[in-house]
Amino acid sequence: MSKAIIPSLAKEFISTYDAAEKDRVWKQHQETFRSFWANRVLATTSAPLSEDECDMVIRILDTSAKGHIKHSEAVARVMVTQGAWRRIFKEFRANQKLAALIDRIFETDDLDQKAVFTDELYAMNEGEKNWLTGPSANTINALLAAYNPFKNLSIVSLNDRRRLIEFLEISVPFDWEKAPIGTRIVQTNIILYDGLHAAGIPGSARTVSKFAYSKPVKALWKPEDTGKRTVESEGVTVPSDIYDDRNKRPRFWVEKTIVEDLRAWRGRDFCPQRRIAALSEMGRCNAPFRRVV
Repeated sequence: MSKAIIPSLAKEFISTYDAAEKDRVWKQHQETFRSFWANRVLATTSAPLSEDECDMVIRILDTSAKGHIKHSEAVARVMVTQGAWRRIFKEFRANQKLAALIDRIFETDDLDQKAVFTDELYAMNEGEKNWLTGPSANTINALLAAYNPFKNLSIVSLNDRRRLIEFLEISVPFDWEKAPIGTRIVQTNIILYDGLHAAGIPGSARTVSKFAYSKPVKALWKPEDTGKRTVESEGVTVPSDIYDDRNKRPRFWVEKTIVEDLRAWRGRDFCPQRRIAALSEMGRCNAPFRRVV
């Protein structure tokens, strides 16, 4: 099936998706996130962050968050553990230089400057094992979408953005392999937003993102993800795209920082789905996943 059917799928989607109501919800989420950011993260003289208030914001960011329910609205499945999200916000409080740089990324409307700031963020955070600056940019894109869900896509993975752009046959003004991460993050957001508008989906970045991940549309550009495979040793359903295409086994990285998160996983933050996703985001090896006890 080709992109030629996208306009008809757009009409069908628009007829069933209550964009005005969803945007109202996201306006509230935006206000909640911005208040938390300004009054609790940047305001270092305020009381220390509690887990409960972090969790309230994590539920806006991540569909895998503690307390998320089926029909509640969150940016995306970001593949970051609950404990890691909490540590990210506490790191922002402790490292105001880092937080100030994130704030500049949030605030600037100059796309070139936003890309430069994002590159600076990756350089500043290089070597840190805090889940903030991964190669697929899930975390920073989720934060951007929460800060402004009307301009920033909820398509948080650069891998997904590339696949969708290539399916829609949209040209990009950069080389995927050579362009800095900041350029790829900023440019793909604009290119996809405009491209989906041109395909017949009006409205906010959140609306066009929901269209892209609607079942009939996703089946066009990411068909393998319409099916799932199960890791029998865990009894967990895993997205197909973390499998090696050659041997159909899951690929995971092994890094020493996993040990830190295992402490949380053994406790109340244990979630096999998030753990598998987290290992996939950190890197890859060709050995099948085994439960860590």
